[in-house]
Amino acid sequence: MKKLITQIEKARHSRFNLWIINRVLAKMVPFNAPHGFKIVAVGEDSLTTFAPYKKRNFNHVKGIHACGIATIAEFAAGMMLIREFNVTKYRTIMSKLETTYHYQAKKDLRGVSSITKKQKWRPWETVKIKTSYQI
Repeated sequence: MKKLITQIEKARHSRFNLWIINRVLAKMVPFNAPHGFKIVAVGEDSLTTFAPYKKRNFNHVKGIHACGIATIAEFAAGMMLIREFNVTKYRTIMSKLETTYHYQAKKDLRGVSSITKKQKWRPWETVKIKTSYQI
């Protein structure tokens, strides 16, 4: 897990390391590989994930499935938590996932997750990470 965190930090400055992290995650999280979910950007306080608009991700009305939308947001938030908090010291448990759908996803998706400096220094409290997706 420490190698994963190190690789995520390296990916902030290197497209090659971003490519490596996506290859590793495709093996570690086999669900993400066939759907094309990947990390596209790592910022100082944010992380951006991507889901393509392709047949494998469609629902019955040819939009991206609601679970795919929720998963891309969860993927961004989860990677942000792994990156920011010591996973050997703190156990991450998702207690609630709440999603509000405004309209159908008929294009590629980007999930953006960010964390504030206050949240970084208070990991013992419940952390609410706001993740949004952009169509």
